[in-house]
Amino acid sequence: MSRFIILFVLSTFFVFSCTDETTQTETETNGELEEEVISGRPAVAEYPAIISTTDELDYDGLLTVHVMLNEVNGPNTPKVIDFITLTTATLPLSFTFPISVYNVRDAHFYSITAYVTNSQGHVIAWTQNPIPALTHGLDAEVLEISVYDVDNHQDSTVYTFECDNGSIFTASYWGEDVVRLMASDNNYLLRQTESASGARFTSREAEFWNKGTEATITIGDDTLSCTQNNMLNVKAESMLKGAAFRATGNEPGWLVEIFESEEELIGLIRLNYGQEIILTTSNEPGIFSFSHHGKEIRLDVTEETCMDTMADQQFEFSAVLTVDSDTFRGCGSGF
Repeated sequence: MSRFIILFVLSTFFVFSCTDETTQTETETNGELEEEVISGRPAVAEYPAIISTTDELDYDGLLTVHVMLNEVNGPNTPKVIDFITLTTATLPLSFTFPISVYNVRDAHFYSITAYVTNSQGHVIAWTQNPIPALTHGLDAEVLEISVYDVDNHQDSTVYTFECDNGSIFTASYWGEDVVRLMASDNNYLLRQTESASGARFTSREAEFWNKGTEATITIGDDTLSCTQNNMLNVKAESMLKGAAFRATGNEPGWLVEIFESEEELIGLIRLNYGQEIILTTSNEPGIFSFSHHGKEIRLDVTEETCMDTMADQQFEFSAVLTVDSDTFRGCGSGF
């Protein structure tokens, strides 16, 4: 058994050789790497975006908008590849997102998440569900990011299914007519087709036919009967938002999601059943401990089996969240 402060090993980065004419990258297709040469591609691309809300936000002074571009290609891969912070007096806000092309591969999956904080550093609006971006030609000319008051709960767009052979699939709905179906070893992008009942999505390699909490999933010649698993949904939602670690506890309810970028750790912290939500960063490699508007916050984890008795769910880590002199215990999972 080992006890440690949260420590993440930064992902392995490929080395690129560049000239004025050509940038060499590698793309991944169905688990196999192939080389791609992209002529004339600039080192940094500007991605036009607008962030807006239909909710009436209650705040004084300026707003701070935090936008993350996340690579979420499957389990064990989530990471933040670009993170920007903007200040504004009001929404909507138009901006350009500078994205390093060295971090983007054509065959990978990416999402955008955004958080709006007030002058006290509390999150008052967010995207709630991840927004697909830079993926398989589904991009709009301008990325439209809608944020919602944290008390205005939106329906989840992520559902996890457990199948009769024990396999797990996560279905992430992109609008009304596209589903990303994620397995442990592959991703499938499916488009909606006509069906006599339920919602049916197909591609050349796979089919996802959803009827309420039940689904039939076909991969190649194999057809599986699957049932929605709500306990796995919350973990999948965190992972698809780009979180590398998630810890939660009860009485009072708290939740911490850790996002890993190249330069820092980003923490989204919900305290006292979500009545206080904080977004903050730690520049100390591998350590999640920081000061935030007068609060001293630290998360420590131990690699051991942890049982959430209220949820009747088992986790890989026990977790201790310390806020000033208060200590909260819970369980956690890495992705």
